[in-house]
This record gives sequence, structure tokens and C-alpha cells, in this order.
Amino acid sequence: TQAKAEVKNISSDPVLYEPPLTLTLEGFLGEKGNAGKISLRATVDISSSSTPSLKTDFEGKGIALKLLRPLFGLSLPVRIEDGVCAVDSQLELKNFSKIDLRPNVRLEKLRFCPDGIHKKVMGIPAKDFCEAVNRTGSLSLEGLRMEGPLDSPRIHWSKSFYRQLRQMLADAGKDYLLSELDNYLGPPISKITKKAEKILEEKVQKKAGSLLKKGLRLIPGLGPKEK
Repeated sequence: TQAKAEVKNISSDPVLYEPPLTLTLEGFLGEKGNAGKISLRATVDISSSSTPSLKTDFEGKGIALKLLRPLFGLSLPVRIEDGVCAVDSQLELKNFSKIDLRPNVRLEKLRFCPDGIHKKVMGIPAKDFCEAVNRTGSLSLEGLRMEGPLDSPRIHWSKSFYRQLRQMLADAGKDYLLSELDNYLGPPISKITKKAEKILEEKVQKKAGSLLKKGLRLIPGLGPKEK
């Protein structure tokens, strides 16, 4: 709603734009305009004096994640219940063959639930994974960068995102393992001595770490490294 679009420097020559063609688009999402705001500025430079390129700057505020289900919902191993997204992203395509993408994404008020299809997410039961995400409530993907040839770009994840994801997965793994111990041992577990609790925690941490490593291998650019 309330969308505005503006195109400047349209050329009569379909293969030559000098000065560069610019596109500006902005508006509000949702039928009532209360599901977020977006703005986009793009520049297409196909002048004879420089390498052809496309540059875009995108900003989104308060975007309802439910609106994004058609974009990536089918590729997720969980179902989006609720949440909002803030994003700012810069993209450049040089000669339309090399990419330099720098998105910063902040997810807030996250609510995931199992989709009924995937029993596990990154090696962790889907229910425990969703509970850990919902308890955290937010996730930042800042410092992510994708660069190189368009058909095989390199992905660089920020250390802060790696640590945040690592902690979330470790918490989910510990919750799952502790619940399994509760089911196995029952009421007597409450009588375990402090020393035994410490040993148990160490074993849980070790097992959670192995779950984490398996999960991180599924995400391009993260792999099994630890920082």
C-alpha cells in the first residue's frame, strides 16, 4: 500500500544507459500497511566508459515474517508462526557475473513450531529446536557477506552470528538430552549429588557439542570450525 516508484534516465538505446538508469521503490506491506515498510534504490550502469554493473540498496523495517512464507517457507524445516524482520542490504553485480552482497538481518519476536514433516533440525528434535529459538526470541545475521563468481560465490559469516547460533543449538541440545535423562531416571534424578551433577553437565556439554558440529556442517560457509 502507498507504494511509490520512480525511474530516471531511461534511454532510447536498449543497450546503453548514460547517465545510469536509477529505480526507486518504496511502500508499506500488508492490506492495511501495518506489516512493514520497504525501500529500494537500484542503479544500472551500462555506460561505455565503465564495467557494466548493477547496484542496489534495500531497507526493510518491521516486516512480518508471515508475509515471507511464500519466499522461503517451503525450504525451512520448521513452520513460521510469528516474528518481525529488519533488514538492510547492499548488492553489486559487476559485469553481471561477480556478486558482492552484504545483508544485515535482525529477526525479533520469533515463534517457530515443527512442520510435522521434519523430525529433526540440525540433528536436534524439531520440538526442542523450536523451543530454543522461541526462548531466544531474536537472531542477528550481521556481517554476512557473499562474494565472487555469481555461479559459485563464497559465503562469509560473522563471528557474532556463529557464536549466537552455536549457543542456541547448544541450549537446544542440552534441553533435549536433559529431558531424556529425566524420562530415563525419573524422580531419583533430583537426589543426584553436586559432584554427580557436575559430571552430568560435562557429559551433556560434550554431547551437545557433537550435535552442534553436525548441524553447522549443513550451513554453507560455517562448517565444523569453532571460533
